[in-house]
Order: sequence, then C-alpha cells, then structure tokens
Amino acid sequence: MSNQTIKTTIAQEGVEKLTRYSRMYSFLMSSFTKTYIKFEDDSAILYFKGNKSVLSISVPLEASITDSQWISIDIQKFLSAAKKVAGSNGLVLTFNQTPPTLRLSSDTTNDKITLSVAYYEDTDTEVSTLATFYVDHEQSFETGSQVTITQDLLDFVHISSTYMSTINKNNSIAIYNDRLVYADRTIVLKLATKVLEAQITDEPILIHKFVLGFLEFVASDTPSFMIDENRSTVLWKSGEDEDFWAIISIDPCNIAIPEQADIENIIPEASLQQIALIKPARFTEAIDFFNGLFEASVWKPITFFWNYNSGDQKIKLTYQHPTTEVEKDLIVEEFQGNLEQSAETASFILISDSVRTLLSRISPNGLIRLYFNDQPSDQAHGAGVQVTYTDEAGIEKYSAVLAKLQDN
Repeated sequence: MSNQTIKTTIAQEGVEKLTRYSRMYSFLMSSFTKTYIKFEDDSAILYFKGNKSVLSISVPLEASITDSQWISIDIQKFLSAAKKVAGSNGLVLTFNQTPPTLRLSSDTTNDKITLSVAYYEDTDTEVSTLATFYVDHEQSFETGSQVTITQDLLDFVHISSTYMSTINKNNSIAIYNDRLVYADRTIVLKLATKVLEAQITDEPILIHKFVLGFLEFVASDTPSFMIDENRSTVLWKSGEDEDFWAIISIDPCNIAIPEQADIENIIPEASLQQIALIKPARFTEAIDFFNGLFEASVWKPITFFWNYNSGDQKIKLTYQHPTTEVEKDLIVEEFQGNLEQSAETASFILISDSVRTLLSRISPNGLIRLYFNDQPSDQAHGAGVQVTYTDEAGIEKYSAVLAKLQDN
C-alpha cells in the first residue's frame, strides 16, 4: 500500500448487511481467531479465520478502489463504530498508512472513530491463502453428502444444544438416513426425519455444536450444506450472494449413543408398564407450574406419582424441599398398559428442565405417550422412562428415554 490516504464509502445497504449478521460474527469469534477485510474494486470482503475454517461475506463500496487493500481489524470494535457513525449516505472509510489506521466517519455528521489496523500485501501468506481458500477446498465436497436444514433439524438443534452443558459433556448430534439422535447420561433423544439427500451406509454423520450454532444463523438464507467425504468439514454457501460462504472444520465430537439392546434394558417392558396419553399443552402447563419454585438445584427434580384406586388412575407431580412443597395434577387423556394388574402405585423423579426443553419444540397438537413402571432405578427396565410424541397425523416424531433421578 502506498503512503497516500485512500478514501471510500460502504453504501447504506452494506452497513445494514454488516449489522444484520453482527450476532453471527460474535458467535464465530468465540472460536475463530482473526478477521481480515479485503477492499478491492467496488466491494469489501470480510474473512473470518478459524482453525482450518474460513467464512467470507462481502459488502458493496460506492467508490471503487484501484489498488486492493488488505487489513486485519478488531471486528467487534469495527461493527460498534460502524453502528455509531454511519449516516444515511453510508459509512465513509479513510485508510492511512502512517500510522496504520482506519477512520470511520459520515458525510452527514462530524462524528468519527479511528481504529488501529494492520495492513498486508496481496502476496503476504497470511492473506493470500484466504483469497484462494474456497477454490482450494471446493473439490473435496464433490463426493460428499448434502444436508437440508429443515425446521425439524432446527428444532432438534435447539433442543440438543440446550442439553449440551458443563454437566453433560456431549457436544454433537448424529445424523442418520432417517433420524437425528442426541444422547448423554440423562437422555437419549431421537427425531424421525430425513435431512440427508443421500447416504450409502447407516454410519452416522456427527456434527459439532459450533457448526450447529452457525447453521442456525444462515438457514433462512440458504437451507442446506455439504459435508465432505471424510466427514471432517462442512461447506455452506449462500444461494443469493456468491461471496457469502463458510468452510468450517468439524471439531472433535463427543457423543456416546447406546445400543438398542441397552435402551431396551432401561425402559419399561411392554408386558409390565403403564402408558399415560397426554396433550402436549397439558404437559407443558403442569411442568411450567413449578417454575421459580425450586430451591438452589442443578436438576430441578419433579416427582411423578401414579395411583390406581378401584379403576380410577391419576398422576400427580410434586416437589418437596424443607422450605417449599408443590403439587400439581397432570391431566391425562387416557391410560393404557397393564401395570394396574400388579401394582397400585408407582413413582419416579425426572429432571424438569429436560422435559421442558423437549416440550418447547413440540406442537401443542398431537399426543404424548409417557411409558413407566414401578421398578427401582437400579433394576433392569427401571432406570428410565420413555416419552414419545406423535403429530396430528398420528406419525411418531420424537422418542426420548429419560433417566430417572435417585430419590435421596
């Protein structure tokens, strides 16, 4: 770059584009390391760089730049300054080599903010690899798998991401031919849906929570992405803007999906179980009744108490603490099963947040089936309960196995 001062303007629509994705930029920088901007001709292209990962997005310039300018900048400061300074005619940018700065100002006010930057030449390795990153990696996706970002997938991402925490160390979901799966020590969750365009084997594709979080930001633009043949990298590309794309390396995935035989040993046996048919809205109402009433608790436990008396069956939800006692009837549409042939009562404790999170993305229509028995949690078929959800058409969508908490 020459020592002369260079000036250009990001048009108002460009400023709006920058600020529209500000939350996505903040999310990316929780894992990515640096942001670069290339000013060339009539556009500014932002490159967000991570470990074997790059996101690119461009904004238009009103005044063309003949000599390309590469800079690295604190993106959070840059966006904050752009929001504060930009006027109705856009954002005026003034490049200075000595000292290396970028001044942001407006034609409509006297406000200005100057930020320190670092300048690079096109030949500098640090930036030259960014300009060719897409071309260098594009071919690896030609034999990969395409995933459609459906509303089912977004709902599942929301639910499973909520379960991922410091308590539950798992950080990924598994995509199969006909289902999505998440599992940790407290829940095994499945959603019957097809998002893979083609899959030869039933070996799952694992997607890390960071990638899932990014996809939530861009799904409304273009609802699909590619996974390379090695299942180590994803490519998302905007269908509206050829300069808006992301190639993201999938971080190590941690998820332990139990075998079906192990699940069968956890849930109630068909020959000795009770099934409560519940409207999702009624279930949500009962669980939400306990909000704000738990004492300091990680699990926020709710006890489900089933009682059978002379043909009459009920389920009562309770929470007990030395300072607080709560009771709420769970309205059940119908009881099925055969547990009443051998027992008159059964109780189990569930993590209320696990139930609430699942209910948050279930339509209030349809029907929930709650499968339980009277077996202690340390015996076969006693460690968990099963919850299924069928939609209005009677198609089973969600199936979850929830671990019982110990009654201490």
